[in-house]
Amino acid sequence: MAALDDAALGADLTRRFADRLGTMAVASTRHVYPLVSVYPRRLVAPHLACVGDAACGMHPVTAHGFNLGLRSVEALSLGLAQAIRAGRSVADPAMLARYERTHRLASRPLYLATQWLADGFVRETPVALGLRQTVLRLARGLPPVRQALARWLMRA
Repeated sequence: MAALDDAALGADLTRRFADRLGTMAVASTRHVYPLVSVYPRRLVAPHLACVGDAACGMHPVTAHGFNLGLRSVEALSLGLAQAIRAGRSVADPAMLARYERTHRLASRPLYLATQWLADGFVRETPVALGLRQTVLRLARGLPPVRQALARWLMRA
């Protein structure tokens, strides 16, 4: 899409939105930012703990990366407070290992689901388009499933 001229981009967006927003036109300069996700192999090392986006940099499609970043800070902070109260080092390897396990349990399932979702919504193949339409139709027709998913995502 970045290679399209302004008129072609407007036409492409109009088509993608099935004309629901009317005719689309470029109204300002354009900027392209790659959407990347990162999930480190290790979250901790001696005297080191990854938190925030360094612990789980997610595609913004579900807007949960920030929440997971805050959860990583909370999990590490609780571990640090426990270590200090117990008279242990803030670099205690057991505490860092617990932090890593805790954050992986909280972040990995949502990270993988987000990757799957983002990948499924950017593919334009007939199979991907059909699957996407089917999933959206099912989600609309099954309010309890949609509500359960929303509750789960709100916890993230």
